[in-house]
Amino acid sequence: MSERKCVFRLYTAWNDDKEERWLEEMARSGWHLVSGPFPYTFERGAPAEIRYRLDYPPQDSNLPEYLRLCHDAGWERVCESAGWQYFRTASAEAPEIYTDNASRIGKYRRQMVICLFLAITTTLPNIPGMLDHSPGPLGHKIVIGVARWLSLTLVVV
Repeated sequence: MSERKCVFRLYTAWNDDKEERWLEEMARSGWHLVSGPFPYTFERGAPAEIRYRLDYPPQDSNLPEYLRLCHDAGWERVCESAGWQYFRTASAEAPEIYTDNASRIGKYRRQMVICLFLAITTTLPNIPGMLDHSPGPLGHKIVIGVARWLSLTLVVV
């Protein structure tokens, strides 16, 4: 039986490059992504130089064709979560998924709606408690609460 590790870690949509670097660090230390991200599940293996890329393709795209194009370019799909596609490759030859700023900006625009939805749904139910139990301006309470929520990291071995 292989050794597995689950890690609960949150990233914001606009920090996908940091998430990719973290996944690459995990692979260099011998932990290879199996599924994710809620939680990330890793399997123990030989340390390796693996490149990870995350993408959020348009909802109206032909997903099988999109995945075939990525595969043909040398990217293996590891998992999917809420529309995000997680890819990896051990090849230094595989081209980047995004080669221009306009397409990268499009990816982040597609995420804006989801980010706003999450911010509203996680903040609004807590406003009455924020107002009743702690001093200070509401804006500060919301910012501190969201910052604490985003910085959650819990490792389960």
